[in-house]
Amino acid sequence: MTRRLVVALLASLTVAASLTACDPPPPDTVPDGVHISVYQPRPDVPKNRMAIQVHNDGTEPLTITDAVLNSSYFSDPLVWGPDRTATVAPGYAVDLRVDIPTEAVCDDAPAEQRVIFGWTVGDDSGIGRVTPDDPFHLLDLLHDAACLIVSVDEVAELTAVSLTPPAAMPGPADLLISVEPTGADGTVTLDTIHSTTLLNPAGTDGIGVSELDLGIAIDKDGPPEVHIPIVPNRCDAHALAEDKIGTRMPLYVTAPDGSTGRLVLSASDALRSQMYAFYSAFCGL
Repeated sequence: MTRRLVVALLASLTVAASLTACDPPPPDTVPDGVHISVYQPRPDVPKNRMAIQVHNDGTEPLTITDAVLNSSYFSDPLVWGPDRTATVAPGYAVDLRVDIPTEAVCDDAPAEQRVIFGWTVGDDSGIGRVTPDDPFHLLDLLHDAACLIVSVDEVAELTAVSLTPPAAMPGPADLLISVEPTGADGTVTLDTIHSTTLLNPAGTDGIGVSELDLGIAIDKDGPPEVHIPIVPNRCDAHALAEDKIGTRMPLYVTAPDGSTGRLVLSASDALRSQMYAFYSAFCGL
């Protein structure tokens, strides 16, 4: 029995143990009007979380006692609970936030997504097992991004390290990306870097652009670091104050196996502070 199936079974047993009705309906029942979907609220992007959204279009309040998303895309399940409950009023939906596993399963096995959840409506309780709606293809996108990282990491680990401001304002800051080759054969190509809601890469004239060609090949010999000029996307105090994902610079890369995709460089707390300070100084905020 695989680890995923074991966890799913344990989760199901936990759900079953939480049921309180004397004569609950049989397993795998879902109350009328209840359906499940998945999506990722923007504030959850930097936190590496997503939401299992429970919609209640029925006529009575629905209480969720446990929930787990088992995905063939990841080595671990996405678990909400078990020491929590959420009540969904008729006509409303509730987001159950879950952490996205860091270890992806990158093979050619068929995609399987299943949400198992415990529910109570009035005096009835049960366990639902459903394939969630995924209107934005979130799970496919998360899986593709995770497997791209796996492929790139076989050759080198890329980390956004620091942003050094210019000697005089206004001028581009220097984004330092460290490159740690593993020594394995293969080549990763940094094709382009794109803008965010907060920052733009800059051309040789220091003017921001939405997309900057890089064409940097990385193999077991490096290079050990990459430098990219950065300027604000626009000067907007509101954009700075409300920022959620503007410090996550997106690279488009070609992996050793020839696949291409978007690799987002997360920002540490220190780097995020440097980016915000530069934005404020450049814009005079």
